[in-house]
Amino acid sequence: MTQTTSLPIMAPSYSIETRHNYTKLSADLLIVLVAFLLATQLSHRVWIGRDLLVVGGLVVGWYAASKFTPLYNDFRTLTFINEVWALLPNLLFQFAILTVFLFFLNDTNYARTFSLTYVSLLGTLITLKMYGLRKIFHYWNGKGIYQKTLVVLGDSGKMNGFVDFVKKNSQFGYKVVGIAPLPSSAARVNEWDETLRYLEKAHSLHLLDELIVISENFEEDIAKKITQWADSKGVLLRFTPRFLQFRSSRFTLELLGGKPLISVRNTLLDTDYYWLIKRLADVIISTCVLLLVGLWLVPLISLAIVLESSGPIWIKKRLLGQGGKEFDSWVFRTQVEKQKTWIGRILLQTKLDKFPRLLNVLRGEMSLVGPQAHKRSEYYQLQLATQNYKVRYRVKPGLMGWAETNEVEIQAGTEPAVLQKKVDYDIWYIENWSLLLDGEIMVKTFYKVVRSVIFR
Repeated sequence: MTQTTSLPIMAPSYSIETRHNYTKLSADLLIVLVAFLLATQLSHRVWIGRDLLVVGGLVVGWYAASKFTPLYNDFRTLTFINEVWALLPNLLFQFAILTVFLFFLNDTNYARTFSLTYVSLLGTLITLKMYGLRKIFHYWNGKGIYQKTLVVLGDSGKMNGFVDFVKKNSQFGYKVVGIAPLPSSAARVNEWDETLRYLEKAHSLHLLDELIVISENFEEDIAKKITQWADSKGVLLRFTPRFLQFRSSRFTLELLGGKPLISVRNTLLDTDYYWLIKRLADVIISTCVLLLVGLWLVPLISLAIVLESSGPIWIKKRLLGQGGKEFDSWVFRTQVEKQKTWIGRILLQTKLDKFPRLLNVLRGEMSLVGPQAHKRSEYYQLQLATQNYKVRYRVKPGLMGWAETNEVEIQAGTEPAVLQKKVDYDIWYIENWSLLLDGEIMVKTFYKVVRSVIFR
């Protein structure tokens, strides 16, 4: 007898989801109220009935802003400075909402002092909360509290990289209890049986919460078998999408005469409009820095170099720019006979050795933010040691970069895996460029330099 079901037959649907942490959001909405009450007291402002309307607007505004910022993304690889940076847009939006409310309500009762006090208190309280929670979560994770157990299957290279990624981001609350290779074919019965025994043993020992498959080359039968095993154990299963083999973080679906096409590595900088915006930002910021800082800093550094050792003040380097075109770049001299000078160590520590390259930015050969500029010899080395290296040359090189912000820097003898990681970071920046991302990289670079000088 044929069995029937009342469930409708549904076509597969696909969506990209960003999981939000509504517990943290709820706590911050409460902090909004507390900050408002404290600011009222500190600014000697009298509470009136219509302030309930203002508080309601601030709470709704905070909730709305949370939908457009990464502050409450549950899975985000953020250091503490990342979290503070993600908080800034919400604070600016709160200041704007409060200013508008007070203006239309014609409320001049210590309005300016009250607005600044409120935003300052709100930022301080939430920052302290984030720091405290981070410390608590790190402590819990160290004790194995509130951790989900995870097994990873897949290709060794990508699998090991993913495991390192999870271990470095303990705020995700995952504990990797095992890794194993994944058979690429269902015909390899012995390999599949060995993988199955490994999963059974891991599940019996740790009661797995999730199973993640990091592989781009496996048969459909393998995927079905893994799905059946995970479903039979009640284990959440995750796969990396197979189109990730293109090593791209940005895919755009477009219609060409009614035919769907996926564009790989489509970026905003491919359009003249956004390219012009980035160029204007480079020119304005570089000009301001050179006029306000360079006019007195460059003579001081030059004098220090001349007084300490003999030789040229600047060193010329031939670098590769956009499209692989060479250009001349200048940096302050930091060595004498391959030995770093005292002022040279300071310049390298503070990144000021590259200050003259602001002239290259004004000339349009470099950008303030972009992939690191390389010499021709480095170009040949990296092209042979990495994949997709030439993608970096779709944009201008920069004084600051996303890879360096994420502590990925290369030197002579750097391992190929690290070289590839740097290239991947550079490509991710190109694909995900925005003015906000450029601002984030500038702030993080400044923070990194200040921190390295203080804790030297």
